[in-house]
Amino acid sequence: MNYQKEYNHIIYKAIKENRTKGHGTYYESHHWLPKSIFPQYEKCKWNKVLLTPYEHVYVHCLLPKIFINNKNNEIKMLYAFNMMIGRNKSERIPEKDRLEIDALINDSHKIYLIAENRENYSKSCDIQFTKEDKEYIIRLITEGKSCVYIGNLFSVSRTTIKRRLIKWGVFVPRGEYTPTQKWEMIKMYEDNKSIVAISKLFNVGPSTITRRLIKWGIHSPKTRIKLLRR
Repeated sequence: MNYQKEYNHIIYKAIKENRTKGHGTYYESHHWLPKSIFPQYEKCKWNKVLLTPYEHVYVHCLLPKIFINNKNNEIKMLYAFNMMIGRNKSERIPEKDRLEIDALINDSHKIYLIAENRENYSKSCDIQFTKEDKEYIIRLITEGKSCVYIGNLFSVSRTTIKRRLIKWGVFVPRGEYTPTQKWEMIKMYEDNKSIVAISKLFNVGPSTITRRLIKWGIHSPKTRIKLLRR
């Protein structure tokens, strides 16, 4: 298969149809010159084309094959492919990704399933809640009700409720902390509290606290020694 020719065919077809959103067909915006490789064209309107979910997943299978002779660009496209299918960072293994892409290119049914999940996910994000619904959901979550319980009340998934709470600034994503929590964590660390003790207070593993403190530029073996010698 000529991957570049196949890619161009899909892009030119979409451009020729002059597609627009909001007319009954669900489309996703795609940078046909990848923004990670051509950042200078990221905001150019001509570099954006509307694709169906199936087309969008398929072209992201083609892109790593197109840039296979440039290792750096191929890795960027493999990363984009993983983002497309919602894979965690820990699961990103280039060798396995290449094999999976080879299989997907020849299996339209699997591409269709991935595309269907993307479309359903996007539509769930568009669910509108009234002001009264919002206040009720926030009250329930502050009372300790789970996202599953609230989702069942509104006939939506728990993920939909969780995403909406994040958007409203009520719910903090896993692995993230509010400014107050961050300040408390740093304060305890500087007061010579052990990482194990801090992790128990925040109900996470010691390695999670260690990584977060390193990310904030607070923790390192040398820093810890200096603090203990005060």
